[in-house]
Amino acid sequence: MRLGGMGAKYPDAFGVIGLSRVGFNAEMNKAVVYISQGSCGLGCGEGTCMMLVKEDCKWRVKGRSGVWMS
Repeated sequence: MRLGGMGAKYPDAFGVIGLSRVGFNAEMNKAVVYISQGSCGLGCGEGTCMMLVKEDCKWRVKGRSGVWMS
């Protein structure tokens, strides 16, 4: 199932993605962000928290935890 008008206008789109503001530690080398992803309308998708660490001037995902799924 597609997201109504959006699915007609963008047939190759996967869905809707939301990002929280990023939270940093005092040293600014660790961060946490919440990502929500809806793929088939309201009540269908998932939410994940990701922990990122800056190593060698690049941000890398060090952990992720599912918060919800429907």
